[in-house]
Amino acid sequence: MAENDDTQVAEATVEANGKVHKVSDLSDTARANLMSYRFAESEVKRLQRELALVQTAVAAYRRALIQNLPEETAEPAE
Repeated sequence: MAENDDTQVAEATVEANGKVHKVSDLSDTARANLMSYRFAESEVKRLQRELALVQTAVAAYRRALIQNLPEETAEPAE
């Protein structure tokens, strides 16, 4: 099947300070900054997911500990 010549591919853009910029118009330095920014943002999201997982585990371990504590409590240390 032949491709339609009228098919248009959207050009990559980035929005900053309320303005939309074509990535192809950015300087090499700005493109490198954009790549670093996007990487850092994706790492934040990954770490937030990991933190949520660990927080869920902490809550589950806390519940399990409470359920498995003896009924009698020891006297507090002075």
